[in-house]
Amino acid sequence: MIDLHDAFLLTDDNEDLRRSWDGGIHFRPFDSSISLERVPVVLHFHGAYGFSDCEEVMRSVCNEAGYAFIAPNSFSRKYRRSNCIEGTTESGMFPPADLYRRAELIYAFEQVKNLGWADSDRVVLSGFSEGGEAVAVWGHLVPCRAAIISAWSCSAPPEWDWAHGLRLPNDVPILQVVSELDPWFDKPGWRPHYTTNRQSARQFFLPGSDLHEVYRLEMIQEEYRRFLIDLS
Repeated sequence: MIDLHDAFLLTDDNEDLRRSWDGGIHFRPFDSSISLERVPVVLHFHGAYGFSDCEEVMRSVCNEAGYAFIAPNSFSRKYRRSNCIEGTTESGMFPPADLYRRAELIYAFEQVKNLGWADSDRVVLSGFSEGGEAVAVWGHLVPCRAAIISAWSCSAPPEWDWAHGLRLPNDVPILQVVSELDPWFDKPGWRPHYTTNRQSARQFFLPGSDLHEVYRLEMIQEEYRRFLIDLS
């Protein structure tokens, strides 16, 4: 049985946050330790169930675009459990989840800044599902170069207003991809909508699709590549 009190106490604990960094994926496209040029980085946040084939797809895309790929592992933390019930669209099983992702995003960005080979001025935030929510809601807390948000609608009803919208600065380039009929967002208030006041945002709402794992589509992988290359 999880002690949620203890779990909340570890939200911003540096030792526990270090576990998410140490247990994560760290990939460089080449031996940048011998290069004088610093490498741009995609800092990626996994979904509610942890690492999946998404991270392998994104790592490959980043490699092809000339980016390093770093993905903290939220489930390496002491009390972490999934906030969602697999096979359903039910959530709320781990109440500190969203605060954990905020703390992990800030902590991981600080770690990237300390990497001698990483270009901290060219860090692109990326997130899938719950990780996409973290990027949309908390990404403004770090000076990122751009953001990729996959399988998150960026919409929420009034009772969840803290999770609504894109809080990243208006001039930050954003690529958002979500299926129009994704069952996670089929309730009023959660459905995706176009953000007309952001010229820097590229939004792909896949018509007629209910696929949550949008990163599996080759056309979307190409959009990821093009987005990253255009930033270079």
